[in-house]
Amino acid sequence: MPYKRDRSKGKYWYWIIKRDGTKSEHVYRRSFVHADGVMRELTAKNYKDWGVKTVQHFIDAKRNPNGAGSNYKNATYAKMFSGYLKVVESKRSVGTYIKIKAHFDRDILPYFKNHVISKTTNEELVEFAENLTEAKGALVTKEVFKVLSTFMNWCKKKKCFTENPIDDDLRESIRENRKDALKEKRQRENEFPLATVDIERMFDNVKGRDDEIVYHFMAHACRLGEALGVKVKDVNLFNKTVTLTHQVQSYPMHMLKGTRYLEDDAFNENSSTVVLDQLKTEESHGTLQLIPETVELLVKLIANKDSDDLIFTTRNGTPCTPNNFRNRHWKPMLKKLGVSHKVKLTPHVMRGYVFSKGVASGQDSAALSKALRHRQISTTLKNYFPNIEDDKQVNPLGHMSGVINSANNIEKIETTDTGTKGFKVVGE
Repeated sequence: MPYKRDRSKGKYWYWIIKRDGTKSEHVYRRSFVHADGVMRELTAKNYKDWGVKTVQHFIDAKRNPNGAGSNYKNATYAKMFSGYLKVVESKRSVGTYIKIKAHFDRDILPYFKNHVISKTTNEELVEFAENLTEAKGALVTKEVFKVLSTFMNWCKKKKCFTENPIDDDLRESIRENRKDALKEKRQRENEFPLATVDIERMFDNVKGRDDEIVYHFMAHACRLGEALGVKVKDVNLFNKTVTLTHQVQSYPMHMLKGTRYLEDDAFNENSSTVVLDQLKTEESHGTLQLIPETVELLVKLIANKDSDDLIFTTRNGTPCTPNNFRNRHWKPMLKKLGVSHKVKLTPHVMRGYVFSKGVASGQDSAALSKALRHRQISTTLKNYFPNIEDDKQVNPLGHMSGVINSANNIEKIETTDTGTKGFKVVGE
C-alpha cells in the first residue's frame, strides 16, 4: 500500500493512500535495520503507539537478535507457526482454523518443531511424507501437505527461504498415492453400495424418537454440526423456514481459547462442547425452505421451549456434539438395521444423497447446489454423486428411446439422381 509523507506533521508521519486514491488514517512509518542486518518496516497509528513500538523493538532485538522476529532465516517451525496461526484466525472459518492447528499439533510440529525452516531439505520432507503415509495413510498425508504447503508459501513471503523445498516431484508422488487410496476406498464402498431403501428404513426407524428432528434437518442437506445447532429462534413456522446460524462441535477448549471464534459461545469453561455462531464457510449461513413433514414435527417440538434453546439436546439437556450423536444414535441404528457394514453410511452421506436423488427426480442441479450452500456448483458435481442402487430411478438416457422409436416409423420414399432423399412417417 503506498504512503505519502505529510511534512506538516513530522518526519515519520505519513498518509496511507488507498488504491482508489483516497487517504486513510495517518500512520508513523520508518524502516529499522535489525540486529541481523536486515531492514524491516515499523508502523504505528499514533505517537503513543509509535513510542511503545520503537522502544520494544530495540528491547526485543537486544534480547533475541537471532529470533524469528529479527531474522526469519533462522526461524523454527514452532516460532513461525504461532504467527501464521494468527493470520489463519483473522481470515478463515473456525473449521479451517481447527484443521490447520490440529495437523500442526498432531503431525507437523512433533516432527519439525525446533527445526529451522530455511534448512529444511526436500529429502527430509520426502521421508516425512513416507513415514506419515505408512502410519496414517495417503489420504491423511495429502491433507497434511496441503496445510504444510500453504504454510511454506507464507514463510517464503516472509523471506525464510527463496525456494520452497516441497518440489513438484514430491507433490506428484503424494497426489498419485492419494488417487490409489481413493480408488481402493471406492472399491470397498461399492461392495455394499448405498440404496434408497437404506435411507427409507432409517427414517422409518427414527419415527417418534427424540433424535428424529436431526434426521429431518440432515434431509434438508444440513451438516451434522449444523443440524445439532438449530435453535428455536432459528425456526419460522409462518414462513416454513429455518435459518442456519449455529453449529455444535466438540473442539478442545485449548484450541479455541483466546480466539475470535469463542466469545460467549462456550457451554462452560471445563467442557469440550462449544456452540458456535461460526459455520464452515460464509455460504453455510443461509435459510432453508422446510418440507411439510418437518414443519409438522417442529410444531410439536418447540411448543414448550425458550427461543434460545437448542431443539435437540442430550438427555441431560446439554448440547449434543456430532461425536456424541454418532456413538449414541447413528451407529446403534445402523447396527439395528443390519447395515453397519456399509462404509458409505455416515451422517454426511445424506448431503450427497439429497443431491443425487434430487437430480434423479428432475430437480435443477444448480438449485440443489445452492441448497447445499456450496460456493460453486463444481464442488457439488465433483463430490456429491454417490452410487445409489435405486430401482425407482429413471434412466437418464430414456429420452433417446422416443427418438429411436420415431426413427423406426420413418421410411425412405424416393431417391433422385442427385442423391436427394425424401422421407415420410409410416401411417400418414
